[in-house]
Amino acid sequence: TKDRSYTTNYRKICEIYDDLLPGYKKYKVIPVINHFPGHGDLNTHSRFFFPILKNYPTKDLTPFEHAINKKCDALMLGHIIIKGKSGLTPIAFSKEFSEISS
Repeated sequence: TKDRSYTTNYRKICEIYDDLLPGYKKYKVIPVINHFPGHGDLNTHSRFFFPILKNYPTKDLTPFEHAINKKCDALMLGHIIIKGKSGLTPIAFSKEFSEISS
């Protein structure tokens, strides 16, 4: 959502990542890409409840795929449940999604 990201323009997010990455690496800062797979169509804030993402994969995957292809150092899984994928388990505790972040 617009209040949880620099912008809703996925191409711009990828450009920002590419621009910031060299500076982070120069100063030995490990950027953490979060919160996979995105919160785009969620209305519930995941700090208070485990929201249920009904449409997966989402259009929000684009920046994550970009970061993964650029060999990002760390990926934080979202504090969400994905309908039809993770049962009632938040994806952070799901084997399938934990393997993505490895």
